Amino acid sequence: MRIAVWHHLPSGGGKRALYGHAKGLIERGHELTVWCPQTADRDFLPLSSLTTEHVLPVEPGNIPAGVRYLLKAANAKTLALERMLGMKAHAARFAALVNKGEFDVWCVNSCRWFYTPFVGRDLTVPSV
Repeated sequence: MRIAVWHHLPSGGGKRALYGHAKGLIERGHELTVWCPQTADRDFLPLSSLTTEHVLPVEPGNIPAGVRYLLKAANAKTLALERMLGMKAHAARFAALVNKGEFDVWCVNSCRWFYTPFVGRDLTVPSV
């Protein structure tokens, strides 16, 4: 089975669990391809040691000028909105790659910024 995997995990238990899942699936003959943003931890239990791991950048989203004026400067709300818009665009790019990549299923893990990731919105491939 060809499985597309996405994560935005820091080091720790979640990454350890994903590594164990990936290793077990590969040992059972499944083909995994992994994607993550550049802000995911790729040094702790690197998935690239098991399979291909693509880094798909997240660029800060452009906040419309009127909204930026309402936020009144660069603060935590501005950063959160920029990250949200950037992650939404990142998720759409990931979905476009997976939807045309002939994957049997996709597996999405947590997002370190938003916990529930945006990536499931545009995917047409079955999920787990």
